[in-house]
Amino acid sequence: MNVILVSTDEKYKYKIASLLEGMNATVYKMNTLDDVNAVMTENCVECIDLIITEKSNDGNDTFEFCKELKQGKICYMVPIIVISDENEDDDIIKSFESGADDMFFKSSDMKKLKKKIKNIMYEYGIEE
Repeated sequence: MNVILVSTDEKYKYKIASLLEGMNATVYKMNTLDDVNAVMTENCVECIDLIITEKSNDGNDTFEFCKELKQGKICYMVPIIVISDENEDDDIIKSFESGADDMFFKSSDMKKLKKKIKNIMYEYGIEE
């Protein structure tokens, strides 16, 4: 499984990358959504199984990114998990409205994230 992980929080990025690597995933660590946009080409998207992105400070970049990705012809089948610092209903609603497949809060147990990833892999038919 190949995963793009977007976060500016280096400690948290390391924590998630370790979890993913324990699931035999190859993790491509990026700092911004611009980094992701730079690599999301037709050739690349065939090898990406999942995107996990931290919500940007104002959130709008993240939600717009999800919308564009899900409405595009190239990447609409790539599942997305949005990670947020805040446990707010508004973030949950905006994430799903923008096309994210799931939402995770930094304060949550990493076992929950692992289960969410496994569920998405199953739903999309992605091999572990």
